[in-house]
Amino acid sequence: MSNKHQHCSFCGKPKEDARRLIAGPDGACICDECVEICKSMVDEWQEEKNPSEKEVPLKKPAEIKAEPKRLSIFNPTTCVRLRYG
Repeated sequence: MSNKHQHCSFCGKPKEDARRLIAGPDGACICDECVEICKSMVDEWQEEKNPSEKEVPLKKPAEIKAEPKRLSIFNPTTCVRLRYG
């Protein structure tokens, strides 16, 4: 395919209007904007596939015991944290 007539195979944007056009096999090309869209889609799929990665890891009992003890006293206008132990 001639460089003059290259365009994004996904959105149809001509080479002149794209910041970058990546050439693939058999004359297929993809522009930088379509790459960004595809990457965000893959990232979403990965998050759906591995939701546990977003969860906060649970602490082991020994880790909890090693932390300084804190006591929270709540009232409607303030929250005071006292450290003891």
